Amino acid sequence: MEAQSLPDGGWRKRATSGIIAQRTNPDQRSTKLTVNNPPIYLSIIIVTWNSRTLLDACLRSVSPAPWAVGGDRSAATPHRAAQSSTPIAVTEPTDSQRTAHDLRRTEIIVVDNASTDGTAAWLRAAWPQVRLIAGPVNLGFGRANNRGMAVARGAWLLLLNPDTVVQPGALDRLLAFGESRPAAGLIAPRLRYSDGSLQRNAFRFPGAVQVALDLFPLHPRLLESPLNGRYPAEQRSTAAPFQIDHPLGAAMLVRRAVVDEVGGFDEGFFMYAEEVDWCRRIRAAGWEIWQVPAAEIVHLAGQSTRQRAGQMYVELWRARYRYFAKHRSRAVSRAVRVLVRLGMIRKALAVAWDQARGRLAAAEARALRRTYGAVFRL
Repeated sequence: MEAQSLPDGGWRKRATSGIIAQRTNPDQRSTKLTVNNPPIYLSIIIVTWNSRTLLDACLRSVSPAPWAVGGDRSAATPHRAAQSSTPIAVTEPTDSQRTAHDLRRTEIIVVDNASTDGTAAWLRAAWPQVRLIAGPVNLGFGRANNRGMAVARGAWLLLLNPDTVVQPGALDRLLAFGESRPAAGLIAPRLRYSDGSLQRNAFRFPGAVQVALDLFPLHPRLLESPLNGRYPAEQRSTAAPFQIDHPLGAAMLVRRAVVDEVGGFDEGFFMYAEEVDWCRRIRAAGWEIWQVPAAEIVHLAGQSTRQRAGQMYVELWRARYRYFAKHRSRAVSRAVRVLVRLGMIRKALAVAWDQARGRLAAAEARALRRTYGAVFRL
């Protein structure tokens, strides 16, 4: 695949109040968003697909009361949706921890990507204060977030996965850091798995070396080293905020001015790598990207995508190919393609070996070979 120039902008103002979003070239992919005098301080945008049970815990962690959509705080009674059947611990914040995102106006926007588990109907009944955008088709991560950002009114936008649980004080710490550092355009929290262990959320922009280590893992120390795009500071339990190239897309606080300048996600990415592309454009525009370890969010990791694991693995590599074609040289893109094809051959051979040894059922082996073959043919 040859390197190619893909457009990032193409949106201009038109006479209207609130959000302004208009495409000037139908071939252009990314979304330029502009807001006039936002009355909302924080917009929380959640894109969901068949994640109803997880979404309830996520909403409870960020919406302590109905005044979050502009109601009268003095008359409000904390909302409690129906308990999720998924055993997720949600620690309720104390009054002292409810500061910035409660005292200033907050809105929550959920974009439902054509879920078939009744998410939209349940949300209307259980969470009437949440703004729901429900569509008939799955738009993918980037395009759905663009729809949410297009109607968001906040000075800050928090893009949040439905399989996350925001810990007490996390939003306040993210917002406080952003307000204290005007050059910070995008801020990420520290992520933890449900068992409390650290989930990596600070990365350098990917190159061929990271692809090679992903497909041909060597010593574990290499996998956790800067050679593989890791930041040693993330492992320190008392780490101060530090600059990064990009986080995972599970939780990102972005300044409205950044979205106005850089635009939204490149909608050519259906799933995966869109946040890496976005962060690269944000950094290129001169904004800083940070992780604030004191702000912690639990991420259950891949609860939606594992429903179609094989298809999502193909989409992962399709997105990575697009990223390398867009941001790296032709030589690097070709090297990555060769590495991926060799990696798929290696994986297919491993499947055959495991099946022969009785460690893998025939149906599972066929599904894996089909997936690896699809990636090889990309």
